[in-house]
Amino acid sequence: SNSYSFVSPNLTVKYYLTDELMVRGALWRGLSLPGFKQSSPKTSIDVDSSGDISGEVGNPLLQPYKADNFDLSLEYYGEGMTFASIGYFRKNISDAIYPTFQRIGTYNGIDFNDGVETWINSPDSTIDGIEVNLQYGLENGLYIATNVTLTDSESSFLFEDGKSFTTPFRKLADKAANVSLGFENHVFDIRLAGSYRGKYLDWLADEDGDITEVSENNMRFVAPHLQWDLTAKAKLNDNVTLRFEVVNLNDREEYYYWGNERQLSQFDNYGTSYVVGFDVRM
Repeated sequence: SNSYSFVSPNLTVKYYLTDELMVRGALWRGLSLPGFKQSSPKTSIDVDSSGDISGEVGNPLLQPYKADNFDLSLEYYGEGMTFASIGYFRKNISDAIYPTFQRIGTYNGIDFNDGVETWINSPDSTIDGIEVNLQYGLENGLYIATNVTLTDSESSFLFEDGKSFTTPFRKLADKAANVSLGFENHVFDIRLAGSYRGKYLDWLADEDGDITEVSENNMRFVAPHLQWDLTAKAKLNDNVTLRFEVVNLNDREEYYYWGNERQLSQFDNYGTSYVVGFDVRM
């Protein structure tokens, strides 16, 4: 069993510099619970012919994510679809949840001597970021919308020897950007969307829990990724709309690597998907 309490105030302030220009600021707290797989005491054991024991266990003592957040933005609202903003955000996070692999360890009364996967909390993490948004539309139905986010993050870990090790925040890309080009009127709705994501940390190679063995060269990263998708809709009448979609138009692969991109860990090729369908309103 586990229990905890959490107070989550939220203060948002908006101030209009002009009828079109606004400053927005916010202070707030957030909570995210561990997933069932992460916190369940379920234990999976594999004993080989030599008697070595490996497996996977959940950690019912995991604490939830807790974050203190600050946001500040300058926002411009023009005529029609015109919008622009630039903002800064800061997140101070405690107890971020990370998967870990230990070569040996005792969990739920079982002595593992050939590797065990489980979950741990990181004491402290920080995320600083800048976000820029822009959208603009013409009266003839053409429009563009784009945003860019840049982040700088780190998480700290404490090990048995009292030493600390710092990594980027897991599963958070250092750069992200989206652009959408479209045309819309009373018959057609066509959108070409590009999504870019920079590299991010996927896994820590922390065998034996030995701080001297954990380095960037044995951390698993996901390589930067750029994907284009196309969606087109045509309204045939008031009740029927023809829909056509192309997912991963540029046939972009996914790469995972250890430390640098020359040390390939995993390669996925999803190909391009095509969808044709009808939306019917009864």
